Amino acid sequence: MVKSTSRAQVAWILCGQETCSYERHQRDYRGSLDVSDDGSKCLGWGEAISSEQAALWAKDHPGDKGLEVNYCRNPDDSPHGVWCYVEQGVKGQCDVPLCEGAEECSDEKLQKDYRGTADASVDGLECMEWDQQEPHKHKTDPETFPYSGLVGSYCRNPDNKPDGVWCYTMDPEIEWTYCGVPTCPVACTANSARVNGSDECECNSGYEDSEDLCVNINECLDADICGVNEDCIDTEGSYKCTCTAHSARANSTSECECSTGYKEWEGKCVNVNECVDDDICGKNEECFDTEGSYKCVCNRCKTRGEAGGCSVHVYHIYTEALLWADAQLYCEEKELMLAKVNSKEDNDALYDAISAEFGRFNITPGRWDQSNWLWIGATDEVIQGVYLFTDGDELTYNPPWANGQGPGGDNWVRSRISGTEDHLSVSRWGEWDDSFGKLYHRSFACSC
Repeated sequence: MVKSTSRAQVAWILCGQETCSYERHQRDYRGSLDVSDDGSKCLGWGEAISSEQAALWAKDHPGDKGLEVNYCRNPDDSPHGVWCYVEQGVKGQCDVPLCEGAEECSDEKLQKDYRGTADASVDGLECMEWDQQEPHKHKTDPETFPYSGLVGSYCRNPDNKPDGVWCYTMDPEIEWTYCGVPTCPVACTANSARVNGSDECECNSGYEDSEDLCVNINECLDADICGVNEDCIDTEGSYKCTCTAHSARANSTSECECSTGYKEWEGKCVNVNECVDDDICGKNEECFDTEGSYKCVCNRCKTRGEAGGCSVHVYHIYTEALLWADAQLYCEEKELMLAKVNSKEDNDALYDAISAEFGRFNITPGRWDQSNWLWIGATDEVIQGVYLFTDGDELTYNPPWANGQGPGGDNWVRSRISGTEDHLSVSRWGEWDDSFGKLYHRSFACSC
């Protein structure tokens, strides 16, 4: 029969004390027992061991040792269970039984490590207590074998009997007999477990046998282990399928689908070049493909107006002083045209470009000085009063004419009579003038 805890031990447990161990070597014991088997008071660990000894235990037997106060412990993994120093350098074994439900077996061939609570022979005979001499007189007592765990009537093997633990029996006719404590099964290697309670160990799922060790299986070597648009990532004992770059799941159970801006190609999500669609962008816009998207930007000739479209001309200011026709040729050599200005937004953009080149200008001195004016690309040489740009479009915008200029102005009336002021120019401060393009040399503006 396997003995559980005694009444006294039960009383200790009810008081919240740890009075037993679940490990055969009792390394787990963290109770407060502080006397050895023979009743000797334990020394405090701080006074009994040196820092060098503590460091050696920590190196050879890693982990928390629980060396508190003077409580019985097993810091050196002794097969005989918990102990303490009762004198400097003198060990004393402590009487701590195995807890109920703890494994009753032994790791050693002679079972000298056994500190369980079996107290009956293999035939069921009750064991005699080791410190008693009835019904059998003997010399195998706790005093003679102080480190053999001879506590109560528990089976032990102090004298190295070949078949393991034994005890003196309470039967006057039978002096002693073996207790039949089984040998503990060999522990399974890492990542393996016993099959249905048998002694045979098998590798856990996700592992395979390799030279008696269970090693991780790389499931990702199977190209079909994951689904479409999924990458396999090997993990210890398993694997996981994650969405490839630029893909995602709609929910936890759905398949991986390519994100917007990507398409499936050979099991991967690759960028879609939206710019192959000629209609993807608007008028005067150029398409630039980006990773997973695209962007539409105004071409080099236009910038965005208040409405958002690319409708406003981009103007290039040139400071060379040329006649109107020469300025036109200069722009054409640069694959541009003499500036086309046919809306308020265009006019504001031109004024900003002029100001950026020359700075804001005080109009009071030298108002009509040639350096204050720039040619733009409209003329009424063909039909007086009808201004046409060099691309043939008619000026429909009513600009801010300078005083006396423009339809109805005094200078405009005179120019209709003389027919000499046929080319438009703009001042640095934004006013328009119908002037002498064949006579005056002025800076100019080009646009597309």
